[in-house]
Amino acid sequence: MPEYKEPDDVRLLDYGEFLITDKKEKYSVMDIIVLASHGVLMRVEKSDDGKLLCAKIQANKITKKQYPGDFRRELKALQMLEEKKSGNKYLPRLWGFGKTDEITFFITDHVGETLQRQLLKFGQLSPSSAYRICRYIISAVKTIHAFGIVHGNIRPSAILVGGPHERDIVRLFGFQFSSEHPQKKDDTEAIGYPLDQYTARAIHKCERAKPIHDMEMYIHLMYSLTIGLPWSKAKTLKALTSAKESFWKKAVHQNWGRTPQTVQYLATIMDKEPDMKIDYVGIEHDLDDLLQVLPPGNCFEWEDASALTCQPQRKGPTVIQPLDIGVAKGHKRTVVERCEAVLQPDL
Repeated sequence: MPEYKEPDDVRLLDYGEFLITDKKEKYSVMDIIVLASHGVLMRVEKSDDGKLLCAKIQANKITKKQYPGDFRRELKALQMLEEKKSGNKYLPRLWGFGKTDEITFFITDHVGETLQRQLLKFGQLSPSSAYRICRYIISAVKTIHAFGIVHGNIRPSAILVGGPHERDIVRLFGFQFSSEHPQKKDDTEAIGYPLDQYTARAIHKCERAKPIHDMEMYIHLMYSLTIGLPWSKAKTLKALTSAKESFWKKAVHQNWGRTPQTVQYLATIMDKEPDMKIDYVGIEHDLDDLLQVLPPGNCFEWEDASALTCQPQRKGPTVIQPLDIGVAKGHKRTVVERCEAVLQPDL
């Protein structure tokens, strides 16, 4: 593993340092939840009532070449959810935002850590836990699509899960690759998407993400948590895309395990009907029915039957590695490039 080098553009805030939002509310910095190349997630305390929340912070010097995710897009998406009063407990709430000479930040709900990090530490989830998480995420996806937001980044590293006293807390996070749908005529800004095992095939071809592409990533997530993605060990981008195409060409013949029929049906026709109306409610009902017959339990239980009983300890900062990025700009010609420093997918 390469030696970790702290990003030059990121200054770690000191314990007790204050962040002041647009609402003139003060939040005191406590400690780091996640350190990454684009900035940090930090645990903060609301000064007037002691409420524990989370601050996502990015250095103003970070460029698109260093990190393709757009902090403004993420903030805009959260502002849209707040304005429309989504009320969905599986989506993050925006408590405020602010900017200084050094950083831009926003305050959101505090949740333990990412699902990807827990999977790496504790292994495979039990079927009931996996499908329960998928049930919560489809509720979140239904809400954002209804508000005209495409997430573009559905994967375990974009799902925040609760700590030891928050068993069923799950939130879809990571809106830095989000976009509005339908696309506005004046919206031609390039969006850089990570090209990895969860990416939709169309995004590999540098198309702009649409609701149906979110659903493909959602299916990848469900398959990964329950059966395991057959292309997860691909060593190159070419091998990865080839394996995905092969899988989807024969989707109807794949082993779908307990995956609900509505999801299987969506998987087999999404290529033929890319603008189809997505049956979110049908997926929700099928998952509810499935969870009725699976063994009951907490949201986070692992195959070895040892549930998470304590907050996992961080083993140090995340290693920064280059990653393939597909850059989409409207319907114009696109490119695939290497990003200098982005998240290793273990957050």
